This record gives sequence, structure tokens and C-alpha cells, in this order.
Amino acid sequence: RLPIEACKIANGKGLDNEYRREMLSFLATHDNVSPIFYQEMRGLAKMWNDLVVHSPTSHILILNDDLRVSNAQALMDRVYEISTTRANMFTLNGSWSHFVTWRAGRIPHYQPEIKDQSGVRAIAQEAVERGFSAVKTNIWRYEQGGIVGWAPGFGNPFAPPLNVEKKILNGLREHLATIRDAAGPDLEILLDLNFNAKTEGYLKILRAIADQDLFWVEIDSRDPDALALIRARSPHPIASCETLIGVQQFLPFFRRQAIDVAIIDTPWNGVWQSMKIAAVADAHEVNVACHNFYGHLCTMMNAHFCAAVPNLRIMEVDIDRIALDSTLFTHQPAYKDGHLLMPERPGWGTEPIEEVIREHPPIKGHGLMGRSRTQT
Repeated sequence: RLPIEACKIANGKGLDNEYRREMLSFLATHDNVSPIFYQEMRGLAKMWNDLVVHSPTSHILILNDDLRVSNAQALMDRVYEISTTRANMFTLNGSWSHFVTWRAGRIPHYQPEIKDQSGVRAIAQEAVERGFSAVKTNIWRYEQGGIVGWAPGFGNPFAPPLNVEKKILNGLREHLATIRDAAGPDLEILLDLNFNAKTEGYLKILRAIADQDLFWVEIDSRDPDALALIRARSPHPIASCETLIGVQQFLPFFRRQAIDVAIIDTPWNGVWQSMKIAAVADAHEVNVACHNFYGHLCTMMNAHFCAAVPNLRIMEVDIDRIALDSTLFTHQPAYKDGHLLMPERPGWGTEPIEEVIREHPPIKGHGLMGRSRTQT
């Protein structure tokens, strides 16, 4: 049987000696079980971090102080069942993020390249064949036999007013229709508008795509009042807040009912801080999603967050990866039928291989302004 570390925390006036003897006698009847007792109250976060760091096993059992062992064998049978039969069955429904965007906008790094509308049809069919239930795309249009992106919020093209013209609206409608036509009626489509418009422009886009079947429209706005206005006039759910840090920055958006889904950047906020934000969101009747476009370590950090919160809407995952990515980490995320499989390995489930990372220092033309100029 798998080794298990059993942890017990005392409550109230301290640890009851009779209960201690009872629990130790019970645990002693099971092989590979290492008991740990804390004599005083201990915060869950501090205790969990301590256990993860020092535990000799990846299976940790936390026992509450009101647990009695009248049905002890049933308890341990249940623990072993979860540890063995369900460890690889816990999955997270993920949306294929940067769908089209990486293959069309980062040529030649992401394969197969998308150079025209036929490539969009092909990747839409691929998503369905691989079992994904949702994809998230950006603003694209088809011109002169090719495909062109539009991201002025990131300087591509350089257009500070962020005005949304007719050709952008028409092109976006055609892009969404192309995905829907190729993928069929069951695939959920998420649209990410980023920082690429102002309030007037976002409202123009929402009116133009009002008849489209969309899972959500993602908007980055620093003004909670403006976003509340947009949400009130939107036929689609609004997701936002992926650039915010800390509960305080989220609160104005919750209080003004500005969002349907709060997107939390777990790597930047930290997982425990993200849990607090998710709890506040839940108190405001808002579900959450994770912001995840980094690498395999961040994917696993986000996965643990998504697995723990009670108000998860969907998990963002980057399926398209550069070839080098697989060499930088000890393990890659595993997917089955469009769902991420939670690992049973200790910690996050993967570790960066620092020696390999040091062999590939940052290039000079890095960052948003040094990328391929496919998007214009």
C-alpha cells in the first residue's frame, strides 16, 4: 500500500492524551503510516507548507480532532481508495487558450503554422477531435488570402486611440463564424478582447457579435464603473480582472457587479492570496477562472488552485507550446479528452530544470514589442 503521513492538530485546551494513545494505536496497525501531532493550533497554510516540504510521501492525511476511530478500518480503506483509484481520475475542464493566436501570430515557433482561413478551420476541427469543450481566441480577420490580427492595446498596430473600425468588426464576425462552422455547435468559444478598445469600442464589438454563441467575452478595463456599464449592456457573460493583484483591487469590480467571472492570475498573486480572492468572489456570487499563459510550472500552480476553489468556472490552458518547452521541466501537464489530469506527485507536480534553462538565456528582441509582426 502507498505510504501515508497522518497529521493531527489539537483544538481547544490541547491534545487529549487518551485520544492521542487511541489514534497512535490505530495508526500503528497500518504499514507505511507516519504520524505527526501538533500540540497547538496552527494555521492551515503554514501547516500545509510544512508538511509538503518535510513529508517523505506525496500522500498526506489531515485528521480533525473530533475524529473518533469507532469505524477506523472503513476510514483507512477510504483513504487508500482515494489514494490509489482516484489519484489519476481528478480532471479539470480546460479552455484551449490563445487558440489560433499562437500558431498565426508567432510564426515559426508554434506548429503547424496558420497562414490563412483554412488553417483556422483545421485547428477548430483538431480541437473537437482532441476532446476539448472550449477554446479561447482573439481578434483576427482574413485579408488578401491571409490572416491578420489586431492588438493595438499592445502596440500592434500602434494606434493609441484604440478606435474599433468597421473592418475590424466585420473581420471578427467572420473569424468567429469560421470557428463555429468548422467545429460544430457543441464547442464553446471564448473571445478575449484584452486592452484593445475603450468603453465605446467594447460596446461596438458587443453589438456586432450579439448574435454569436459565446461562452464569455473577456475585457480588460481598469475602470469598474465602465466595465459595469459594459456588462449591463452585454448579451454575453463578461470575464475580467486578470491583471489585478490582491483582494483590494478586485473589490470595486465585485461591489459594482462589473463581472460574471473573475479571472485570477495565480502565479502573480500567489496561490494562497488567490484562494482569498476566490473566496471574496464567491461571497459576491461570482465564479472564477485562472490566468495561465506562462509555462508548465505555472499551469500546475493554476491547476492546484482550480482544484481547490468551490467556484471554478473553467481553467485556461495553453496547448500550443514551443518545441523547447518539453526540455525545461521534469514533467509536462497531461491531458485526456480536453481535461487536465491532476498529478499525484509531490509539490506542484513538476519542477523547472534550472541547468537547461540557463543554457537558453533571454534573447535580445524579447517581449511584446520584439515579437513577429504577423499582427498588424
